[in-house]
Amino acid sequence: MRVNNRKCVRRIGIRSLLTNKRRNIIAIAAIALTAILFTTLFTILMSISSTYETNTFRQLGGYAHATFKDVTNEQIEKLTSHKLIKEHGERTVIGIAAEAPFTKRSAEISFMDENDTKWSYIKLKEGHLPTSAKEVIMDTEALRLLGVEPKLGKK
Repeated sequence: MRVNNRKCVRRIGIRSLLTNKRRNIIAIAAIALTAILFTTLFTILMSISSTYETNTFRQLGGYAHATFKDVTNEQIEKLTSHKLIKEHGERTVIGIAAEAPFTKRSAEISFMDENDTKWSYIKLKEGHLPTSAKEVIMDTEALRLLGVEPKLGKK
């Protein structure tokens, strides 16, 4: 839009801003606080969503895209050889400890390969994954319940 009296309009605008300083400061503060409010709100909501998702994955046992139970060796071979499968892991549940001292805290005994260990939220603070049938990794609290001192390399 073309205005012939640009200087006059500009002068009136500047005088209006200078005359209503308090109103302008309040408006700027309101805009800033609203921006901070929405930023905080969205940050909290994203954090809650992420935490909920992580807790759901932990309850399910891991964060793999798919889990199959009670499959045969033929089915495993068919699944792992499919062209869309990039990585796979195998887990064999050997049993669940439900007797004393595990009456209040359940413990699952299973064999996992390296990928399934990673996807099951198992992160070793020290040591390495088992390399022979005589090696295991255990939660330190489970070892304490058994009366064993949690120490790397202990028999």
